[in-house]
Amino acid sequence: MTPSRSGARAGEPDGIADAGRRSGVGRGGSAAGGAPKSSRTLAEIAVLVAAAAAIRFLGIGEEPLWLDEANSVLIAWKDLPGIVDALSRDGNPPVFYFLLHFWSRIFGSSEAAVRALPALLGVLGVAGVYWAGRIFFPARKRLPIIAGAIAALGPLHIYYSQECRMYTLSPLLGLFALASLHLFLETARLRHLILHAAFLAIGLYTHNYFLFLLPAGPAIAWCASGMIERRKAFALAGAAALAALVLYLPWMPILLQQSRSGVDAWIPRLWRGTPPWAAFFRSIEAVGVGGAFPPYLKQLTLMSGVLPAEVRWPMRVVGGLLAVGLPILGVAAALRAGQERRSAVRLAIFFLLPLALPIAASFLLKPFYLVGRYEMVAFSAFALLAARGLDELAASRDAGRRPTAIACAIAWLAGAVVCQAAGRAAEVPHGDYRIAEWLRSRSRSEDVAILPGYTRTVPELYSRIWRTPGTRLSFPETVERHLGWYDEAAALARPTEVRAEAAALAHRLRRTLDPSARVIVFASNLTAPEINGWLLQALAETLGKPQMHEGKSLTIVVFGPPL
Repeated sequence: MTPSRSGARAGEPDGIADAGRRSGVGRGGSAAGGAPKSSRTLAEIAVLVAAAAAIRFLGIGEEPLWLDEANSVLIAWKDLPGIVDALSRDGNPPVFYFLLHFWSRIFGSSEAAVRALPALLGVLGVAGVYWAGRIFFPARKRLPIIAGAIAALGPLHIYYSQECRMYTLSPLLGLFALASLHLFLETARLRHLILHAAFLAIGLYTHNYFLFLLPAGPAIAWCASGMIERRKAFALAGAAALAALVLYLPWMPILLQQSRSGVDAWIPRLWRGTPPWAAFFRSIEAVGVGGAFPPYLKQLTLMSGVLPAEVRWPMRVVGGLLAVGLPILGVAAALRAGQERRSAVRLAIFFLLPLALPIAASFLLKPFYLVGRYEMVAFSAFALLAARGLDELAASRDAGRRPTAIACAIAWLAGAVVCQAAGRAAEVPHGDYRIAEWLRSRSRSEDVAILPGYTRTVPELYSRIWRTPGTRLSFPETVERHLGWYDEAAALARPTEVRAEAAALAHRLRRTLDPSARVIVFASNLTAPEINGWLLQALAETLGKPQMHEGKSLTIVVFGPPL
């Protein structure tokens, strides 16, 4: 039975004001014998923000931008209509690119400058988790700082805070959407529902995975309606989700165009060997500190080559148990505490739905979910539930539980430190950046560089920054329209067309190039050897025998005058 407005306040006091009265802290007041609440809050936030900023801004300019980051910057350099046009051939909505467009105009496009935007959003996300801890669990004084620390030290959150992408903006908007819904259900104030719809709409224009958050609001309202009658809460939350979807309709034709473009064609290979029962667990494991991260997370994944197996596997076991066990303990404990029941249900639904829905669809339809990336939208809910579990252990009167809480906290901290230290110590290969450096030092204005497959994006960015002379081309030519992704399988499926394209390119170069010009092909191992072979064969038949310069991961083939 859904509590009435008066019943919620008297019989199940879950509101913010009621929690404040129970804890003995009012406006400008203080807990018995303690410091003023506002002073304690400011001190905790200051420590969290300082720690989060130090971790996230440390060394963000040391590594060159990689493919996805370079593509983000290339798109953000365009004017606003140009960004929308470029994204119609890419895979994301425009909000982050608009932000990056104006940000880079003010601060420039160096590695540190463009990564400072997601780093700042990451720090705001940590502060937001602290704030949400006070809203969802107002009677638990330790929980906000615990939740903020989990967010501040989360290896995945730190990783995306140092990558020029939208994956720290997504959890921040998701947190605001969840918190505003929670406040609406607790206070019945319409402005909170309007904010909920607004944050959902902005989230939809930030990342397509906010589509999987739309059912979360009605589900939360039905299962934990709070001060509002259940059916009314469900209808109003559904109306907010519908309003956000209506605001998103102008982007829907572009989303459909993106879905048909093949932009996600590279994802299925990452799903090979992932049984359905393991996908959900691996997502939860990735938001923890176990060290089991997908292969495309370059620094975090390289831990496997840095840490010995006798360290790595215990880390994974302990980290996995913490990532799964602490949220479960948090939910169970909150369900037993009647005044926290609704908060636990809301957080659990918000965390589970945006994982379960796309994972299920990826197995039933086609793979499009990436473990270690898309669960970021629900990261804040994970941090809050894990904090509730750790706080339960720390607050228990059972003497045996407190050492357990200390051990969990130490294990979490140690795992986070090891993840960061091992990732920073690992040598991350930057073959595409070396191509850019090679072109900078040797390319002439009359030269043509052909960069097959994925090798074009990073050299294109740095060549523009450095104003490197010469012409740069992609192969197959379809890559020219969307430098951030490449449908290799589609190219391999039409060998006759690709061979003809290579031959046409070779004849065009023969007709138009100056006799002193060189054609330089960077045959990276990131491109299928068949595609490289078709291109090199056509160029050799038309331009003559090339010079070959072999490397570990890159072969440089030069047609024309010697280097």
